[in-house]
Amino acid sequence: MTWWRQELLVVMIACFILYPAWAQATLQVFACYVLDDGSEPYPDHQLAQWKRGYWILNMNQECYSGKSDTAGRHCLRCCAWMHSATAVG
Repeated sequence: MTWWRQELLVVMIACFILYPAWAQATLQVFACYVLDDGSEPYPDHQLAQWKRGYWILNMNQECYSGKSDTAGRHCLRCCAWMHSATAVG
């Protein structure tokens, strides 16, 4: 096997192994954190108003509204395009 084929094989195996970690690190930017769902003790003191949670990068931004909704839609479109581009069959 020539050297360039060996390098290609190593790169392909590395990408196969590292892809899940890269995907998780990339998509966790769009994660939401739910605050004050009312299930904890003293629900009358839980003052967060948005039921769907707040964006991890900006806790003042509500999830699924405004900027985070637009970013999430773009991310989903990109993921769908990547899935369709790599689908075999």
